[in-house]
Amino acid sequence: MFGLTGCSTVKTAKPIDPEINVIAAAANKAFAHGQVEQAARQYTRALERARAADATTDIADQAYNLAACLLILDQPAQARTLLREAQAEAQRVERRAVDILLLEAKAARLAGQREEVLRQVAALLAIKPVIEPAERLQALLVKAMTFCDAEQVPSADQTEIRRLALEVSDPAIQAEVAHFLGTCDLIEKEFARAAAAFDREAALRQNSGRFREMAQALARAGAAYAHSEQQALAADRLTRAARSLFAQGDSIGALHQIEPALIAAKASKQDELVTHVIALFEEIKKTIPSTPR
Repeated sequence: MFGLTGCSTVKTAKPIDPEINVIAAAANKAFAHGQVEQAARQYTRALERARAADATTDIADQAYNLAACLLILDQPAQARTLLREAQAEAQRVERRAVDILLLEAKAARLAGQREEVLRQVAALLAIKPVIEPAERLQALLVKAMTFCDAEQVPSADQTEIRRLALEVSDPAIQAEVAHFLGTCDLIEKEFARAAAAFDREAALRQNSGRFREMAQALARAGAAYAHSEQQALAADRLTRAARSLFAQGDSIGALHQIEPALIAAKASKQDELVTHVIALFEEIKKTIPSTPR
């Protein structure tokens, strides 16, 4: 899945109903600790309170925050509905909405709407006064990843992305840059270089408390290491991805990483590594309900 960048940092504003602030604070804390599903539940509550209070700014903020969570959870259709609501409320108070537009472009990409992504990014890049470098970088990343989805390396955008990345320090955006560059390396079959980029992405996600996306980056790194015939490193990254997902309550997602981890561990001819992977598999398997015959 596409991991969100800095524009998805949760939003807060002084609410008309003080209870909105209390609920949103709990959601912000959960989000900061990588507990995205819990954050989504709290943002849903905050949004319902904001709607009840007819609090325009709060509706825009909480709809945006909930949409950011849903995109991380790979639910773009629901996120797009919320972003339309956030955009409408922002327009009511004539609020700048570049962050909402960026998230809408990301949602469109996740929904497979290539032409819509390109239209939205073009509109973002045409905004006057010119958007900030961090915003331009994020818009270009969405556009570039859309080309990568079609196995095309967007060379011109890649050059500007590298240049802008030198001006932006936000670790969430830097993680997205690493994801993009690693994806380009994969397309060009530069597997060792791709693995290194995904390792950097995983470290940045970890430092940002984005643990689900960290696990996904570790899985990408593991797959790239396997392609580059570095099987011990592949098994290490895939096992860590499985362990992280399992600890986050995603047993099915963890299982999806265990099989390639075990293949890589066996190929590495390191018995201790094989034993470690099997032990984790047995632990995960206990949490999967048996299918009735």
